[in-house]
Amino acid sequence: VKMVPVPNAGPRLTGLISGDYDLIENPAARDLTRVKQDPKLSYVATPSTRLIFFQPDIGRPQSPFVKAANGKNPLQDLRVRRAISMAIDRKAMVERLMDGMATVAYQYMPDGMFGGLAHAPEIKFDPEGAKKLLAEAGYPDGFELTLSSTNDRYINDAQLTQAVAQYLARVGIKTKVDAMTASIYFPKRAKREFSFAMGGWPSENGEASGLFQLWVASTDSPKGQGTSNYGGFSSAEFDKVYIPAADTMDSAKRKAMLEQATKIALDNVPLIPLHFESSIWAMKKGLTYDGRRDQYTLAAFVKPAAK
Repeated sequence: VKMVPVPNAGPRLTGLISGDYDLIENPAARDLTRVKQDPKLSYVATPSTRLIFFQPDIGRPQSPFVKAANGKNPLQDLRVRRAISMAIDRKAMVERLMDGMATVAYQYMPDGMFGGLAHAPEIKFDPEGAKKLLAEAGYPDGFELTLSSTNDRYINDAQLTQAVAQYLARVGIKTKVDAMTASIYFPKRAKREFSFAMGGWPSENGEASGLFQLWVASTDSPKGQGTSNYGGFSSAEFDKVYIPAADTMDSAKRKAMLEQATKIALDNVPLIPLHFESSIWAMKKGLTYDGRRDQYTLAAFVKPAAK
């Protein structure tokens, strides 16, 4: 087995078409029509647990890429975070930008997974409601905000950021987009240089605690809590439920506590969920791949296609 790293989706697909590769991961969703029309190729799409989201800078009274008339950081106001979430048409983004190769996210892990809600309430696309919330929070004329993201890490990451920026502009938030290569982006985000940053995280342990430990819990580095909580979110109510849940071995109690933690997190909007990626593999005819929700590509799962 020979594994070849090819970062760009275009050359990956070209290599598959030319016969240089037998199987590739993550062809661009826009290129699937080309794969479907080629009788020598096939593909597999599998829903994953990787949540794509934005993380607002909540912890600082002033944030580097936020400018409001009152000099405050609007992202600290829960009404503003809810307004931003309501302003985004997730269904349209999944349908048009992702070509259906994603699942709309109304919570932080797919419905029904351990510790998530069985049926998360829909975050309705409501731009007029978003404008009212912004006015209630003291921002009837909006404010200025820069959205920061990668342009080569997640599926259509830069395009998604542009789309979110356009939705926010429609409710009065003046937006700029700063999309950059992952090698530059991640060190900057780790130093908290952004105000509204894209993230992506899969639930590799199969339950809500995987994301909560890193992204939502109050930062306590010695205990390994909140080490990716670059937004500085902190909720004593959430920690009081989540931290004991992480140490609870009784499955029924742990599940109930994590579901409660999920509800508290959703009410406080520490992260703004967009969708769960679908993982795509394209391959030459005669092969098939058992797609994995964890998005791993493992040679042992490549098999001859059934005749």
